[in-house]
Amino acid sequence: MASRVGPAGSVVAADIDPPFLTEVSENVEVRKLDIRTQDIESERYDLVHCRALLMHLPDPAAVLARMIRALRPGGLLLAEEADSGLVHYAGHPDASAVTELCNRTIDVARQAGFDGYFGRRLPGMLLASGLELQSTEVDTRVARHGELEYEWTRITMLEGVQKMVAAGIFDDADQALLESFFSSAGTIVTTHSMVAALGRKPA
Repeated sequence: MASRVGPAGSVVAADIDPPFLTEVSENVEVRKLDIRTQDIESERYDLVHCRALLMHLPDPAAVLARMIRALRPGGLLLAEEADSGLVHYAGHPDASAVTELCNRTIDVARQAGFDGYFGRRLPGMLLASGLELQSTEVDTRVARHGELEYEWTRITMLEGVQKMVAAGIFDDADQALLESFFSSAGTIVTTHSMVAALGRKPA
């Protein structure tokens, strides 16, 4: 973004915990911000972008409204949120059981406030918020053992299940099932989808 707007433009990078936002360009302001409770300057920005944010929040519509208020008339909001509806595991005798384990993980996380199926709701939310929907896109990958998307899925699932075993939600057999799947070189995964929706604030 900083390179696109050039030296005459500016970018605000906001996060509730921003220590990783380092080595940024001179035209980037890093700001500590809790978007759930803190407002942004009204009608100041040409573009507001968020990724994998709304799906974690108890009141995503309120946060979306806060971001829209920050847009100038005619400004654009780009939101990207995940959806787990197509997640599937294959290439292993226990692939069906691993797919079911993944679905159980998503359900447990949903009870804790994380909506793993939020992406499908995103375009409609932009429309309901008064934006003019400009475009939408869904990106889903099918990945084999060793590929980047596969490794991201492997690490994410193993860490998640390990935490749930420690919390007593899952047991050691669940963890062993997952480890057996990912240790097999012939396995394949259909990943979480990323839904992108672009909306324009009426002028």
